[in-house]
Amino acid sequence: MEKGFVIWLTGFYCEGKGLLAKAVEEALLERGLKVELVNECMLREGFCENMQTTTIDAVSLDKKAAFIAGLLLRNGIVTVVELLSPDKLLRDSMRKQIRDFIEVYVRCPADLVGDKVANYEVPEKPEVIIDTQTEDAQVGTRKIIKTLEALHYVMVVDYNDYSDDEADEIKNRLESLGYL
Repeated sequence: MEKGFVIWLTGFYCEGKGLLAKAVEEALLERGLKVELVNECMLREGFCENMQTTTIDAVSLDKKAAFIAGLLLRNGIVTVVELLSPDKLLRDSMRKQIRDFIEVYVRCPADLVGDKVANYEVPEKPEVIIDTQTEDAQVGTRKIIKTLEALHYVMVVDYNDYSDDEADEIKNRLESLGYL
């Protein structure tokens, strides 16, 4: 059976996170992996139609997504989770519960976030940081895939898509987190 893993995209509601999640899903499907995308829309339609967009509801969605991701992981399926996930302690708890957890912080410009900043706790040590102000979904997807290759979750495929600077940035980040 193939080995599953969880890619957890967290960050404010802003343009780019959903596109990035879909692009990562497609890139992994192209490599022949079994992949499921779990996002707020899917969770609300399936489980939580009456929920409002509050911090308490966001925590409830995170817990449901973690449960689903754990079931899929156990069955060798890659799960791409795309949620606000505002609570750092809950994300850290999910990281401990879900083996093979890759956290991706999707950072967007402060002027797009507004006063929601107070309700969101920025990840301290995500495996990947995507800055939506300077990196589009294509660049973000390459960074995530390159990180998955470096962590041996997917086979290395040399498409020459990565600049030397991108490769160095990913390598340095993983070294600073103790992976390499």
